[in-house]
Amino acid sequence: MDLENHLERKDKLQMGNPTAAKYGRYYWCVKSKLSKSGEIYVMADRVEFTPSGGVIFWCDPSENDGDDKARSRTVLQTLALAAGQWMAVFAASCMDGHAVAVEHWKGEIVESAD
Repeated sequence: MDLENHLERKDKLQMGNPTAAKYGRYYWCVKSKLSKSGEIYVMADRVEFTPSGGVIFWCDPSENDGDDKARSRTVLQTLALAAGQWMAVFAASCMDGHAVAVEHWKGEIVESAD
């Protein structure tokens, strides 16, 4: 995905779901054929990889709301994918969606023409 398309999608997400950040402090990308673009972006505080090969994204409301009522709530599952429904998970940049801790990933890192 190129930078322009990602930023356009990010703007739509922010306009369409301005509370997405309440579901986690971190922005993740999941490579999956379940999405037309091949990528699913999700906000979550924690990622769990199950023994059967699935992946679960979790939100801890007490980490995100900052109020006493949130502390009494249980953690929330924000997304779960079964084994075989995903190929890779990485912490994504909020700016361009690329992996934040990866310097070189041929075919994934797209340089800006600017």
